[in-house]
Amino acid sequence: MKTTLKTIVLAAGLGLAALTAQAADFNLKVAHNGNEEHPFQDGFATFKRLLEEGSGGRIQVTIYAQEQLGPEDKVNNMVRDGLVAANATSTGAGLSPYVPDIDALNYPFLFKSMEHFYEVMDGPVGQKLAKEVEEKLNVVVLGWGFSGTRSLWNSKHPVVEPSDVGGLKIRTMNSPALINSFAAVGAQVTPLAFGEVYNALQQGVIDGAETDNVDLVVERFYEATKYVSMTNHLYLGAAYVFSRKVYDKLPEDLQQLVIEAGKEAVAAERAAMDQKTVEARSFLESKGLVFNEVNHEAFEAAVKSVYDNAQPDTVRGLLGEIRSQ
Repeated sequence: MKTTLKTIVLAAGLGLAALTAQAADFNLKVAHNGNEEHPFQDGFATFKRLLEEGSGGRIQVTIYAQEQLGPEDKVNNMVRDGLVAANATSTGAGLSPYVPDIDALNYPFLFKSMEHFYEVMDGPVGQKLAKEVEEKLNVVVLGWGFSGTRSLWNSKHPVVEPSDVGGLKIRTMNSPALINSFAAVGAQVTPLAFGEVYNALQQGVIDGAETDNVDLVVERFYEATKYVSMTNHLYLGAAYVFSRKVYDKLPEDLQQLVIEAGKEAVAAERAAMDQKTVEARSFLESKGLVFNEVNHEAFEAAVKSVYDNAQPDTVRGLLGEIRSQ
């Protein structure tokens, strides 16, 4: 085999990389359920860079995207047990099973705007819920990211009025608030793990789902759907959670670095979501998807019973607190 300067340099680089990996004191796994084009990846890429650079190589971070380690609720168990260092996990299927009160955030048409959403999540309500998440999951909440403004889409026909939803098989997150809301407008609600949605669309198990436009692009759902109804019914939050068991094993300087890197990761993810949301609409229209404005007043009236029947009292209290801001 001919040896060249290029192969020597390449081998040296690989050897250095291997040595750096072996020299790391802490090898951290972090995960999310989006693919590598999703803003969650941007957040964790920032997290990885800041931790590895800031620790001088004492920390190495490996990012597992697209449910490589399992659905987000299962990964949350791994984070709780210290098997995975961190996860970007939604207030829907990811966190509501552990912290029922967090389902208050999943009530439709709750937030008036993006500004209102961030005001709530960065304020007392977000802090209160973060504390509950920390206690129930044994984690440190690094911050609240944003998982997109969600709308309804399907492959059958345009949806403009609530009556147009009747009979459609719609996938939602496993959130009581969302399940009850879509049932209230006549959908056949089918909660599924996020990683199962594409195959379910292709096989006709579901007619559509409710996601943000970025998910429609990066998960290639646009290949199996046609009509997007701009319900804008949900601003979905996502917590960046870090395992308390892992955190407690870190020396104090690296603990502080995790906190600082976490804040920067959340800021990077929010910025990426803003940019990619704008780009997604144009891309989807170029692929032939049809966007429809909806009768928001009629949709809000149709889900009023979900608010009227909200339980328990702690959820009702949170709903009142958020709506009053």
